[in-house]
This record gives sequence, structure tokens and C-alpha cells, in this order.
Amino acid sequence: MLLSRPDGWHAAAACIGDRQDEVARVVADLQELATRLKAAVVIVEQLTEAPDLRDDHRPRLSDLCHGEALLSHVEAVILVHRPAYYDPQHR
Repeated sequence: MLLSRPDGWHAAAACIGDRQDEVARVVADLQELATRLKAAVVIVEQLTEAPDLRDDHRPRLSDLCHGEALLSHVEAVILVHRPAYYDPQHR
């Protein structure tokens, strides 16, 4: 499903401003859409580089780029970790 709004939130996201507020508005709109459609919405979020700097490379909630804006709206967070990715024998 492709989501598009006529008020141009895609254009607004590219403008200089408070990105956290913009992400929070988009997530709230997606939450409203999910409620209206009685469907699940999956949001894929980028991580900071912090897991690469840790010895165990495990992602944490604090590693989400826009975690503050997302965490107030989500019901579940799944962080994927692949230990084999960091194992030199599997490269």
C-alpha cells in the first residue's frame, strides 16, 4: 500500500525543521489509519551507528534514530540482531 497525503508531508519532511515532530505526526497518522482499517502497520526505522561501536553489536531502543517520536505511539518494537553478520568467519 502506498500512502500519500495531499498536504505534502513528504515535502515537509525534507525541509529544515524539527524532524522529531514531523516523524511523530506521520506515526500518529499511521496509527489512526491502522485503527480505522483495523490493520497492522509495520514501520521500519533506521538505527544509529551505536550498535557497531559496542562489543556485542546488539541494538537497543536508544539506537532508534527517531525513537523518541516513535515509542510514544507503538505497541511493539522488534530489534533484529544477526550475530553471524559480525563474525569474521562468515564474511
